[in-house]
Amino acid sequence: METYSPDTLYIRVVKYVEGEAYDFRSLDKLPCQVIAVNKKEDKVAKVETIVAGLFDIPLDKLVILLRHEHLFNQTVRSEVYNMEWRREKTIDDASRLDHGTVLFVEEGNPKAKLEEY
Repeated sequence: METYSPDTLYIRVVKYVEGEAYDFRSLDKLPCQVIAVNKKEDKVAKVETIVAGLFDIPLDKLVILLRHEHLFNQTVRSEVYNMEWRREKTIDDASRLDHGTVLFVEEGNPKAKLEEY
């Protein structure tokens, strides 16, 4: 059994499959892997390495999208998470991640514009 740490985040990671309908009303039904990271110590580069290994995607073709769901105004937006400037930042400093965060991954060009994903 793992020792509790307030700095450990458990993040859902979903490999995007074109045409697949994802039901976000119940996160437990998402076809995902769950990864554990230390938000104070681990860097975004570590998230990339873990995710690339889980889904067998080369690091130079890995695209990670962070889904932001705003319950107040019922909107959803995404951002590319694994941008070059974030790689050496700790997870805590790179972007707001918390329990329940959903990262989508796919194989593509990580330097492409967000609209292309």
